[in-house]
Amino acid sequence: MLFQVIAMSVITLLLFFLLLTRKPGRINLLLGACTTVCGIASMVLFILFQRANGNPDAGRELIQLYIPCALYVAVSAWGAVEALRSRKKLLRDKAARQAAKEKAAREKAAPSKTEPPQ
Repeated sequence: MLFQVIAMSVITLLLFFLLLTRKPGRINLLLGACTTVCGIASMVLFILFQRANGNPDAGRELIQLYIPCALYVAVSAWGAVEALRSRKKLLRDKAARQAAKEKAAREKAAPSKTEPPQ
């Protein structure tokens, strides 16, 4: 169980650092979603590991359980926010491309007023 917790935490950390280095886009959307899911899975595995080993020591719950869980939640939330931000940017870019296509089609269909008639 320890190996799974460590491996999942390392994968989450690597995804988080990749997420920090990318600009909003398709890759960032995927990285954000994966970071969120891996962060939650890491936290669940960590809690299960803590419970299997007899819970945190009395009086040390803050350091041994709550702070690590808060970090997992923070990484997961950051991933979710970045994924939503990337999705919003992709939708905005798609709308801008569609508007540009429609404008080009209207200009092509309508005769130009600056050209003299022949």
